[in-house]
Amino acid sequence: MSLKNRNVKRKRPEVIIRNMEIEDLASVYRLGEKLFTSEETPILYRTWDPYEVTDYFS
Repeated sequence: MSLKNRNVKRKRPEVIIRNMEIEDLASVYRLGEKLFTSEETPILYRTWDPYEVTDYFS
């Protein structure tokens, strides 16, 4: 990495945190499937299912 690149500040994306809505359930479930894999998190992988997501939403 050059000296020029070290001093460049990267712009961070804006993040908005809001309450989850019913329309978000499918996206949240798909995200969890990508994050909680059996290789990375074997304990969470076994508990990540549609019923768990809807229960947390409720």
